[in-house]
Amino acid sequence: MYGKNTSIIEDIRNQFRSGSMTNRLILVNIIVFVGLLLVKIVLAGFMQHPDWYQTFKNFFTLPSGLRVLLKPWTLFSYMFVHEGFLHIIFNLLILYWFGNIFTIFLNEKKLLPLYVYGGLAGGIVYWLIAQIYPSMNGVLLGASASIMAIVFAVTTLSPDYVIRLMFIGNVRLKYLALALILFDLMGIAFMSNTGGHFAHLGGGLLGFVFIKQLQAGNDWSVPFNRLVNRVSGVFKPAPKTQPRVVYRRPSQAKTASQQPASAPTASSTPYGRKVTKDQQGRIDEILDKISQSGYESLTREEKEFLFRLKDDK
Repeated sequence: MYGKNTSIIEDIRNQFRSGSMTNRLILVNIIVFVGLLLVKIVLAGFMQHPDWYQTFKNFFTLPSGLRVLLKPWTLFSYMFVHEGFLHIIFNLLILYWFGNIFTIFLNEKKLLPLYVYGGLAGGIVYWLIAQIYPSMNGVLLGASASIMAIVFAVTTLSPDYVIRLMFIGNVRLKYLALALILFDLMGIAFMSNTGGHFAHLGGGLLGFVFIKQLQAGNDWSVPFNRLVNRVSGVFKPAPKTQPRVVYRRPSQAKTASQQPASAPTASSTPYGRKVTKDQQGRIDEILDKISQSGYESLTREEKEFLFRLKDDK
């Protein structure tokens, strides 16, 4: 049986609803890249005004001088801007690999805060260095500082974790991190993309400190996620007036003295059907999600899982 046909836009929406945070970050970077590419085609290609395109792009890139005071949002927006196919492909491949490794060790809710913190740290280091070396005039763009934060966070968590590199073979993360540091130091020494290399080191340092603070009991992702939840709550549409579906845990059912003889046991679902231990664990996870975010927050697969249990009772 063939699955339901969906549009590209619908696929993107589904990724934002239920995809991993790594995939969402990759999608945002791709969308920004394609958007800038289309603007470049129109302004620099059809209209023959490359300076207009440059002005438009610089609206989102981080300047090295005092202009940043007039464009403070660029400290955030620059980390999603790429120009050049190889630039974005290289960055997003590393983001994909290390973002997935990161979620092996930690909850993925910490990934977005780390990405943003790393980008902010890299941007600040870049700007400060530019004030010391005025000759380093230009703009900063790209997700490299954010990605370096993720790479060094993973390395700090598990320095002996082994990955396999093409043409090289198995490499421990600590040696890969050391090679990246040496690469950036060489770039600084030879004055090649000096600002970018300083930004990489700033992001990497943030990733290291982020994990050290987490190990000390200070989770820097908490205030960030709290802020995101508040902001997203402002734009969230009001709930529709419809009957609310409530699923109760077996532990929340009536006590044995109040139950009829045919009431579900502790190993039953709220529908009275015997379930396995794995199924009960899945039910508990879904019930927790409903209690925190409501029934509408469930994915299609989670809703189908509940309805299957109901139909099979």
